[in-house]
Amino acid sequence: MTEVISPADLASATIDRVRLDNGTERALAEWPQDCRLLVVGDSHAQFWTGQEMLSAVDLLPGVKTHRIGPQLAFNLSNTDEPSGGGAKVLYLLDKMDERYGLPEFIMFCFGEIDIRTHIVRRAARSGIPLDQAVKIVVDRYLVFLRVAQRYDRRILVWGPPAAQWDGARIDPNYPTAGTEQERNLATILFYHFLRQAADENPGLFTLVGILPELMLPGYRTQRGFFCDTIHLGRAAMPLALLALEEATGWRPAWTMPEPKIISASSAHPVVGNLAPGARWRITPSNEEPLAAITAEDPSKRTPARTPLSRNPKCHFDLLTDRTVREVRIQFASEADAQDYDKIKLTFGQSGQRHAFAAVEATTMTANNDWRIYTFENFECRHLRIEKFGEDVRLEICGVEIIGVFYPLDPAELLG
Repeated sequence: MTEVISPADLASATIDRVRLDNGTERALAEWPQDCRLLVVGDSHAQFWTGQEMLSAVDLLPGVKTHRIGPQLAFNLSNTDEPSGGGAKVLYLLDKMDERYGLPEFIMFCFGEIDIRTHIVRRAARSGIPLDQAVKIVVDRYLVFLRVAQRYDRRILVWGPPAAQWDGARIDPNYPTAGTEQERNLATILFYHFLRQAADENPGLFTLVGILPELMLPGYRTQRGFFCDTIHLGRAAMPLALLALEEATGWRPAWTMPEPKIISASSAHPVVGNLAPGARWRITPSNEEPLAAITAEDPSKRTPARTPLSRNPKCHFDLLTDRTVREVRIQFASEADAQDYDKIKLTFGQSGQRHAFAAVEATTMTANNDWRIYTFENFECRHLRIEKFGEDVRLEICGVEIIGVFYPLDPAELLG
């Protein structure tokens, strides 16, 4: 019997095809030389550009990324209808294959949206166990992965990151269902069923992920790896490249850009650098231009100065609440580093930018021109450094903010 398509459905399918054509042309406009990895997925595919936040510019050599839109892993099994999630991906791959030939590795990035918005809610409403709700999504993802075998390429699946944490700023673009622990448990189950499927179906796909490094004890999210409350930032790239190399034997060359620290409440900003042990990027807290800094010899940085004023301050915004254990400040003079009474550190949390409070340090030492504070682990988003005095200047050569990193045994999470 011939299927009858209503005019409304036909119009919708036609519009969708036009959108696909436009998006595909943009994706095909630039193709990297010696491309070895094509990454296709929802907004989490942007991580593999090597950029912070959403960007269409690929920085990793040999890697091409394309965001197909906010597609659900659940809908990827729909490969026949033009509006189906799987059909959109296959259409893109067909066009890329026609024009350039697909690279050695194809990576798919889907599942985070399912976990954040649907799986916990579906389990609660349907009265089914959480693992069953997760397996329904993974099984439909697997249907798509089997279809993708037609390209005869090595298929990789990038595992979703840890869940958006409780207390994160509410963003209507990133709705959530369930608690942080429930969604992280769903993420663990998602990995478990994918790994199980990979073991049972050799050659179907290879799972690539860094979930254990993104988890804290108690199914909590390690926030320092994220550039917002949803997407991984550059801080996670070294771990991701290691996971990619373990899965494929190849990794693109990449160097962590030196991040910038900002800012001052007086006229001029203060600039510093993050220590290698820090697990996040710091960006400006205002729109003032950054002061120049000489980085040829980190031990002799040109100091950034505030104007002469009463009790000058500088403010650092960590973008979201971070777990901090150590703060190191390099002053322009040993006198400032050694004078404990003139320098004060205060901290604030998200939503409390102007409600700074002191946190008692467990130790406070001075080493030449460095002042080093250690703390019992605590959460903060904002750091303020203040120098007391009349008509004085705050001069800082560098600031290092050391976060907390909890590596967990993968067997503890996925065993």
